[in-house]
Amino acid sequence: IPYGALVPVKVDNLLAAGPCIDSEIRMADLVRLIPNCFVTGHAAGVAAAVAVQDRCRPRDVEIAKVQKMLRQQEAYLG
Repeated sequence: IPYGALVPVKVDNLLAAGPCIDSEIRMADLVRLIPNCFVTGHAAGVAAAVAVQDRCRPRDVEIAKVQKMLRQQEAYLG
């Protein structure tokens, strides 16, 4: 699931997770599964922490930093 799926197009300082992420309609049933909701929630939380730490908007975080932190926390990244 790409990071951009968690970032609303028109609203700043907000991240979506679980069934609220952006996806194609044909993927709707798949993104609503509990494991997908879990991993997107984890990613959104980490991204929010990185945004606060770096004093930037969630849409402007360095994705590599988010991925690094998720790997440190042993998150599944596919």
